[in-house]
Amino acid sequence: MGPHAARRLPADLLFPLVGRWVVLQNLSTADAAELASVWSPSLFRNMLDWPDDATVEGTRAYLRRLLRRPGIRAYVIRLKRDLAPAGITGLVDLRPVQRCAEVCCTLLLPPYRGGAVFPETMLLLLGLAFDVLRLPRVRWRTSAANLAARAALNKLGASVEAFQAAADVARDGHVHDTLVYRVLHSEWPTVRLRLQHRCGTALPSTPLAAEAATPTAVGGGLRPPGAFSAPTTGPRPLPEG
Repeated sequence: MGPHAARRLPADLLFPLVGRWVVLQNLSTADAAELASVWSPSLFRNMLDWPDDATVEGTRAYLRRLLRRPGIRAYVIRLKRDLAPAGITGLVDLRPVQRCAEVCCTLLLPPYRGGAVFPETMLLLLGLAFDVLRLPRVRWRTSAANLAARAALNKLGASVEAFQAAADVARDGHVHDTLVYRVLHSEWPTVRLRLQHRCGTALPSTPLAAEAATPTAVGGGLRPPGAFSAPTTGPRPLPEG
């Protein structure tokens, strides 16, 4: 079945998405207390929306706004080993008429940037979009000022499709120049292999092995409150991405 046979799936078939290192569980306002305890205002730099404050109710109101976006499927990114939250992400515009999904609202806690969490999260989301929903393309929209997001998308293998001057306005009225990235269905096999190498799930002796052996960290920022230390026992640590 080719990419022109896009279809919708019931929610129970989308919950959750499970990888080797992370699991993506459906996001709801019930996650507000847990998320409010681990993220900080610095996570929302260069974003268009953010919680009004660090309280549970402020986080819950932000999640309500996020979940009202048309055709959204939003997830909490959790470590598979202990289900600790590592961030959030989602796909929006998951409607047949759109013929395209947009990766939205991706926020990673600083301790999980530069490792396997981001590449495996994108591996799961793009696998859903291309292998299950059979969409012909997936796009990202990011502020031109968000250098960390741009570096992550370039490393992923997404192509810059457009630069849109003064295209988006944040809640505080700040106007953002926007870069649009995309991956096509025809490009997915190459992107998938690159992501598999970065999170240690690809077969050995493939052409991208040398590239995957020299990862570069993306991101940074303040360490939000909460315990993020890797457990001293349990599954092997996440690979560097």
